[in-house]
Amino acid sequence: QAARVILDLTSRLGVQVKLLVYQPGAPFSEVAAAMTHASGEADMVAFFQSFWGPASADITESIRGAEGCLFVSPYVEYNSLPTSTCPQGYSAKPWADGLANFVTAAPVAFKAPGKVLDPADRENDTEVINFLAPSFYASGAGGTCPAGEVTAAVAAYTIASVEAELSPAEIVAIMREGVTMDEAALGEALAYDAATVQQFRTRVIELGSPAEGRRRLDAIGLLNLWGIYQEITGTQ
Repeated sequence: QAARVILDLTSRLGVQVKLLVYQPGAPFSEVAAAMTHASGEADMVAFFQSFWGPASADITESIRGAEGCLFVSPYVEYNSLPTSTCPQGYSAKPWADGLANFVTAAPVAFKAPGKVLDPADRENDTEVINFLAPSFYASGAGGTCPAGEVTAAVAAYTIASVEAELSPAEIVAIMREGVTMDEAALGEALAYDAATVQQFRTRVIELGSPAEGRRRLDAIGLLNLWGIYQEITGTQ
């Protein structure tokens, strides 16, 4: 299902991709080895499963060691477990320690107008949402997997559109700079009325630039292909 979404969107964007699918065994050590292998073959690794507990450190280290490959995942929470115990807890945080080559995403779902996932904010929660992705595949603000798929497709577009070979951090920077908070653009893209746009903007700002507490959102705005195109081409 994840591959179908990525291929659907990249085909619409005119991006030719070579898709490699890995199905490792259950031990986290095999997952880590598969990620290491995949990162040696691909520009990007997208995965849609969460891994929890001390054994997941092997997966985190495989991502850390693959500095030349971009990793994309949905935001994850599971049974109130602290997000510091899963690889996603080490995703990119420009203002703190994090893996610059690993980003997470949560959806702005058409079936949940104006709502944004509330990321966990307990003492041992270290994960952030890097990108909010418009996702007509998501059934609600908590259905995060489709946002990872949409974000992976946008990353593929970004990688394919830049002539120079960029690092994952540089690719993420282009995507981050392209996000939008423009009220007219949000209303048109998401079919929101003015009140829903304001609800969305208020919550995004609270997550990305809180008056108090920890920052829980990286890119303050909606992932935006037009903004990415402008960043790449230098047009307005």
